[in-house]
Amino acid sequence: MVLRSRRLVHAPMLTASHQQRRLEFSYRYRNWASNVRRQDCGIYQQDIAECHTTDSVRAWLKEHQDQFIVLPCPENSPDLSPINNLWNPLDRVVRVMDSHARNLVQQ
Repeated sequence: MVLRSRRLVHAPMLTASHQQRRLEFSYRYRNWASNVRRQDCGIYQQDIAECHTTDSVRAWLKEHQDQFIVLPCPENSPDLSPINNLWNPLDRVVRVMDSHARNLVQQ
């Protein structure tokens, strides 16, 4: 048995097509939070998990598209965490609110 060193791959191998699609995705959604209105019911972050992309789920999303915004995830991008898209807008909303810590004694 011969042992050889191997190089660990930290990121997926992206084709030129993947790189172009990711670039287009980032430009298209770079200001997505400014387009979200307060009266919208919510945002669904598409993470391309198989259970989220079946035909029945896609049909349901299309049927209920007026109830929430669907924010897709670019293909082949495990390094883009869906939750990171939400932290900044959530942080801004919470900071605007009166969010001083309260306990039962202070109320």
